[in-house]
Amino acid sequence: MFRRIHESGGIASLAHPGLLGHDEWIGEFVDAGLDAIEAYHTDHDAPMTAAYVSIAARFSLAISGGSDYHGDDSHGAATLGAVSLPTEHFDRLERRHQAGTRQL
Repeated sequence: MFRRIHESGGIASLAHPGLLGHDEWIGEFVDAGLDAIEAYHTDHDAPMTAAYVSIAARFSLAISGGSDYHGDDSHGAATLGAVSLPTEHFDRLERRHQAGTRQL
């Protein structure tokens, strides 16, 4: 499932899982090659962010995040930079990308 992302040199991250509402898919996605989960998102409140940070730890996933700004209102009224990824999570995500492996 995530092979093409990896073949292109990318990191496969599950975007805004709190909006998807299917946490039961995460384990299957990990088995298929998921590298990261977006814990920090405009529509994730603090408890939801903490829950996804915990899930990431349980599955040894990196953590991604951001404001989900698309430059228009079609995806909501997110503001560029309204949510950012804490440095320690960015650094781990970057190391995972540089290593080209899920084993960090």
